[in-house]
Amino acid sequence: MVDSILVSVDFPNKNDTGVMVVGRKRMNQSVEIINAFQGDEARELYERLITTKKKYDQYLARHRANVKRGFDWLSENLPGLMTNTLTAGWNTEFAHDQSKNEPDEYEAYDAYFYGNNRSYEVVQRYQRAWLLHIHRNPHHWQHWVLIHDDMEDGELETVLEMPYDYIIEMICDWWSFSWQSGNLYEIFKWYEEHSKYIKLAQTTKITVEYILDNMKKKLQALQYADQSAMQPGA
Repeated sequence: MVDSILVSVDFPNKNDTGVMVVGRKRMNQSVEIINAFQGDEARELYERLITTKKKYDQYLARHRANVKRGFDWLSENLPGLMTNTLTAGWNTEFAHDQSKNEPDEYEAYDAYFYGNNRSYEVVQRYQRAWLLHIHRNPHHWQHWVLIHDDMEDGELETVLEMPYDYIIEMICDWWSFSWQSGNLYEIFKWYEEHSKYIKLAQTTKITVEYILDNMKKKLQALQYADQSAMQPGA
């Protein structure tokens, strides 16, 4: 089935009520009116249709979609890793990075990454927003690094263990950039490089590397299966 959606508007001037009519045109059929709006509702809907999303909004939508793709892949291909999760599904598919919609994060991120300005003030605002973000979002490893007021047992900081659900969300967050690039193996090189300074508690680190190892093995197995299926006589 092929449908064409047609939108017609009439806003003679700002003082008039104005209307917006939505029609559907199916192949070899006449146009069918399926909805109509008037007044402020019509104008608001029209503005939403014609307003281009800001680049940062587009990035956030892509990032959240790719985090969800990672979680869905894990659920489908490595279900054994997901049996003990409680909130990871909700966190990754519906709640991931929601704090980035807050003005104290959103505006600073938008200015830093898309404002073509890296002045001292812009950088400071971004760094404060990033600090807010990691304290609001437990899927970041930095959230679990406790800085002491005084030295404790010769250490100025303690790295706490991460709950399993947040480990899953963290890995999906890291992996989202691989989904965006189209190279699902990219995360393994990224982790190898960044693990030199990422601070993870001992059990958390073991868990993270166990999950990554299983992901890599499964990707290789799926790739081998696809290649074998393409062989002559398969």
